[in-house]
Amino acid sequence: MQLKWGIATVGNIAHDFVTALSTLPRNEHKVVAVASRNIVKAQAFADLHSIEKAYEGYQLLASDPNVDVVYVGTVNAEHFNLSKLFLDAGKHVLCEKPLTVNSRDTKKLLEYARSKNLLLLEGVWSRFFPSYSYLEAQIKSGNLGDLQSLDCEFGYPLEYKYTSDAKIMGGGTLLDLGIYPLQLALFLFKEFPERIEASGGFNEHGIDILMECTLHFRNGAFAKLKSSGKELLRNTAIVKGTKGSVELADFWCPTSLKDVDGSMKQWPLPEAVQKFNYPNSCGLKYEAEAVRQALMEGKIEVPKMNHAESVRLAELEDKLREIIGIKYPADE
Repeated sequence: MQLKWGIATVGNIAHDFVTALSTLPRNEHKVVAVASRNIVKAQAFADLHSIEKAYEGYQLLASDPNVDVVYVGTVNAEHFNLSKLFLDAGKHVLCEKPLTVNSRDTKKLLEYARSKNLLLLEGVWSRFFPSYSYLEAQIKSGNLGDLQSLDCEFGYPLEYKYTSDAKIMGGGTLLDLGIYPLQLALFLFKEFPERIEASGGFNEHGIDILMECTLHFRNGAFAKLKSSGKELLRNTAIVKGTKGSVELADFWCPTSLKDVDGSMKQWPLPEAVQKFNYPNSCGLKYEAEAVRQALMEGKIEVPKMNHAESVRLAELEDKLREIIGIKYPADE
């Protein structure tokens, strides 16, 4: 089965996604169209990636009968309306994280996709890396013993992004960076925390640039998490159990991990023709292939990041925003 992709936006992450797709068999994945509000940018993107069609505006992409699934990589605040536009047109959708900026809209969008019998996946790409599957297998086998804690932080100096417009676009460290430690905690502990402690910091524009929290789970287990748009943090995750620990460097896109016995396990990524903008972006191919596999099996959810998990993640983000005091125009 060849999956024919449409790309909604021409930003850095869209470039990386299309470049990652180029490392997969062409008879399984093909990008057939790209759209942007600026036709010059859309055509330049199409020329760079040898894409047949470039559109000015997203409605034309939605109307293209040759497109099976659309990758939505626009700013956070546009995810709801654009995903709905493509679902309306009968397209399956892979939307960048966060699926929407709050749990209310996340639930609405997922329900709408189900009513259309179309696949909708929130692109939490971390879940699809082989290292995550390996870690989950180690936990299920009992090699870590009972899970006790997660210590995870993620930070880059991104203050240049967090201008006065960032709030309108749904930006800020919680949804841009904090979502990664949060999803890892949910992936590991498989439940919503019983108690949450959290604090945050804001810049002069009122954009959240710091989030620290401790999530308390059953039996005394906890996750200590931090995200920052002000500074470079160590960007690792340490998962501890009663029998030992596993450490993931670049935990949001890990191609290796330090196992319970101290050995290193590695899953190298292939080379691509184009250069990537972000670390390990070739790993976006894993979520793309998961979409194809799900559709081949007649599914409208992708098991590793199903609809219930997207709702749980959005509700956790909402709870932290409530505690810290983060609000977006889309909440009104």
